[in-house]
Amino acid sequence: MAKCYNCGTDIPEDDKTLLCEKCKKIILPFVKLTEASTSSSVRRLISNEKNLRRMGVTDAGMDYLFSVCEKADQRKSQQRLEVNLAASERKHEHRAAEKAAEPPKTRKQILADMELPEDEPIRYCRKRYGGLITAAEVLLILVALGLAGWFIYRLVTAGEWEIPSILGAAGFGLGAYLASVMRKIHHDLHELKNRFR
Repeated sequence: MAKCYNCGTDIPEDDKTLLCEKCKKIILPFVKLTEASTSSSVRRLISNEKNLRRMGVTDAGMDYLFSVCEKADQRKSQQRLEVNLAASERKHEHRAAEKAAEPPKTRKQILADMELPEDEPIRYCRKRYGGLITAAEVLLILVALGLAGWFIYRLVTAGEWEIPSILGAAGFGLGAYLASVMRKIHHDLHELKNRFR
């Protein structure tokens, strides 16, 4: 005689379920429920362990159920894989048929349809240079203000026109303006890159 996996009661040798009649009524409905579900059978078993224990499932019975649920999950995974492969093949065949039906493209159309791969970022400006634009802009503004201040100071205190100071201030001010433009261009290019990714 064989033994019931759950309670250890003697059962006929030819019983494929390896469970006694009493344990079949407890365990087999749960097995059918998990096999019919599309969610993970093992996860469902773990979340229902307390209920099953209250109904009389022993440690050996839980091991039995875990083995059954694990096999059920493997079957579900295999079925999902087969369904996905079949869907992918149908989609590929559909695209191939559509492509065959399309008129041949000119070089200009091909170039218009090209996209930059996601793993190859646009290299319009390296980050370490782009990050310095704001610092350069601030520095140029400070130097321009300093030279303008020096020019005003010399004009008020000594009555002298410091031409180099005012020209320097104008030059650094222009540099600050150009740095501001470059910073905005850098930002706009970054936004474009993200938008057309």
